[in-house]
Amino acid sequence: MGMESLTLQNLLFASQLASAGGQIGAGFSASAGARADARTLRDIGRLSAESVRRKGAQVAGAQVAGYGAAGVDPGSGTPLEVARATAEEIELEALRERFRFDSAAAQVRREGNMALTRSILGSMSTVTDALALKEFGGVSPSKGGKRRRPTVLGSSRY
Repeated sequence: MGMESLTLQNLLFASQLASAGGQIGAGFSASAGARADARTLRDIGRLSAESVRRKGAQVAGAQVAGYGAAGVDPGSGTPLEVARATAEEIELEALRERFRFDSAAAQVRREGNMALTRSILGSMSTVTDALALKEFGGVSPSKGGKRRRPTVLGSSRY
């Protein structure tokens, strides 16, 4: 094996290591983007739930005003039960809205974590191939190449 071949092999090895680093960097970027998107979704869910509660408070206020205008005591009997049921439904709707956005945020976060995991596994494969190419003189066993066994003196034979 000539000097040019060793230099070329070292350049190829370095290139593959740089590629592995790029894969990991891309995974971290995807994961960070997913975390930011998940935070945004959770914030939107919180604001949306607050909006549902505000609108619900308006509905409940209109119910009480309607009972008062009709001369009915809103603090007892059926009007009180209606007000309680309305308050419960408003809170349930707010919680459903919050849950919907929290679930979407969790899914985005999972996808970011999977992207990071894929990038790490991919970089490990790239590094393994680089090491195999360096060890076995340009033939990668993982790519179906014929494997050479190193001998005691460092040369190899088939």
